[in-house]
Amino acid sequence: MNRQKILVATDLSQKSDLAVEKAIDLSVKYDKWLEIIHAVDYPMFEICFGDMCKIRDEKRKAQRKESIEHINSKIFEKLQRKSKKMNVEVVVGSASKVIVEEAEKKEATIIVIGNLGERHGIEELVLGSTAKKVILNSKVPVLIVKNGGEYKNIAVFTDFSEGSKKNIDYIISLFPDSTITLVNIIEIPSKFRLSFYGLDNFEIDDVKQNTIQMANSNMQSLIEEFKDKTNIKALVKEGHFGVDEILAVCKELNSDLVSFDTDGSCLSRAFDIMSEVTSDVIVFYTNN
Repeated sequence: MNRQKILVATDLSQKSDLAVEKAIDLSVKYDKWLEIIHAVDYPMFEICFGDMCKIRDEKRKAQRKESIEHINSKIFEKLQRKSKKMNVEVVVGSASKVIVEEAEKKEATIIVIGNLGERHGIEELVLGSTAKKVILNSKVPVLIVKNGGEYKNIAVFTDFSEGSKKNIDYIISLFPDSTITLVNIIEIPSKFRLSFYGLDNFEIDDVKQNTIQMANSNMQSLIEEFKDKTNIKALVKEGHFGVDEILAVCKELNSDLVSFDTDGSCLSRAFDIMSEVTSDVIVFYTNN
């Protein structure tokens, strides 16, 4: 995990504690600097006069101090004084905006944030909204923590593109001790569609076999490229790159962490995936 700086966001809830604990684990394990951010969003319009403004400002100052002390007490307890490479800040502003801006300002190389939520109440909806906005606007990879356990098995979905290769390299640099399985889901046109274009049964079989052969060849090239860096495996499957297929793959591999890359154009599908999978998720941006 060379040259990595971690930024984790907390709203001081138990849900975000998982994200903080994961960020601490990564910071201690790889001896990296940790930035802990808590955003406080005050009303946009608030009228006050004279001493009222002074009282309001003093109250806000006290609230920020209390938040920092609260975070520090929890963090130091978890760190058990193993590391002092961290900074805690309470920043005024919208949570999602603060997280993205602070990550850029502090040159963080990954943002760690809590679960998107299962949408069973207002708290989950707000948390989900914040996480979505961070994912939509971030310029660095985002780790969404749902379970926070050890990442023994990681599934990295690949389409063999250069952006996908960057994601693989990034995941290896983050988790060099994990078993990483590269997954490619082959989407072969249906027999009906191919026959519509005039192909007979023999030609359709050739298309299918050639597509599978090409995918296996590309996967073997990837394995050769990265095999000296980590314990790496491969899985090539026929199917549709959708939620159901991804869930099936995660179950088959018993994945603790799922990673996929995006250029930002298909994030609606990414949100569906992140909402459904039970493991933690890393989103890697290929256009930054």
